[in-house]
Amino acid sequence: MIKKNLLLMFVLLCTAATVNAKVKLSAIVGDNMVLQQRTNVKIWGWSKPKAAITVTPSWTGAVKTNADKDGNWSAIVKTPAASFDARTITISDGEAVKLNNILIGEVWLCSGQSNMDIPVQGGRDCPIEHSQEVIIESAKYPSIRLFTVKVDGGFEKKEDVSGNWQVATPLVVKKFSAIGYMYGLNLHKALNVPIGVISSSCGGTWIETWFPAELQTKFTDFDPAIVRRKDGNGFNTAELLYN
Repeated sequence: MIKKNLLLMFVLLCTAATVNAKVKLSAIVGDNMVLQQRTNVKIWGWSKPKAAITVTPSWTGAVKTNADKDGNWSAIVKTPAASFDARTITISDGEAVKLNNILIGEVWLCSGQSNMDIPVQGGRDCPIEHSQEVIIESAKYPSIRLFTVKVDGGFEKKEDVSGNWQVATPLVVKKFSAIGYMYGLNLHKALNVPIGVISSSCGGTWIETWFPAELQTKFTDFDPAIVRRKDGNGFNTAELLYN
């Protein structure tokens, strides 16, 4: 009887925790992020099924939406002109989550193989010219924000990625894509606006792994029977990184 009561108490506690859980956001929507200026951006995540969601940016009025039967939700937020002012966004389904230190500027996605993946500090047998100077000077550019997508492919499409936005510092920059960071740095100097760079790269991979199979069927030399397999190299299989 004691064991049954303890089990019942555990189930009730878990249920209560689920009912009162805060809204969950996609990894790409978080503290320190940069949002593209002068456009409509999507904020999205998960909550209780049919929950009423309120998204309140610090620069404009609240946007209301509802989660679907599976708890998925999204909202469109209009962004202002680029600014170095730190902004916030509060998202609530009854319990608020506040995102801090958000900047408005230019956002770029950098993707590719080893030439995009190699970090500022260099790789094995691949030194980066002037890397130490670049790493040290990165402390001057806190309005450059960096997001590295963890390589985590699979045969099924995933609803989220792993990673987080980070302010440019020597410790962060040295491990970030060299091409991605230098591109963002040059943009920042030329445009004088905050820059967000997302790096989604994986060295030594075939192009097929970055495309959906339905698109690849339009290529005359594409044979899914050959490339849709688990390859010894890890991610040389159609769709794995696309997913």
